[in-house]
Amino acid sequence: MLITLLIFNFLVALLTCGIIAYFFKKPLDTIFQRLIKEDIYIAWSRYILFAIFVVGISGGVRIWELEKYLNTNEKLEPTSTLSRLRGGHRNLPCNHGNT
Repeated sequence: MLITLLIFNFLVALLTCGIIAYFFKKPLDTIFQRLIKEDIYIAWSRYILFAIFVVGISGGVRIWELEKYLNTNEKLEPTSTLSRLRGGHRNLPCNHGNT
């Protein structure tokens, strides 16, 4: 299940980066062609498209969010204990044996 979720996240991130790279390839080529010499602008354009894929996939596949499914050994406390620890009983008077 975890591997399927990881693969699905990777494919969605890859598809999203592919769509973004497709739409921005022509404008990036035009900008780099005007700013940089003809010899190098193709390499810079490829580098930026590669950076779009790297940053998009690494941001899209959030390993830290998936990591919570790996920690199944932790025991969960009951909600009654949690609500008791939150301090719902703090406003009650305490006698400490002074009657």
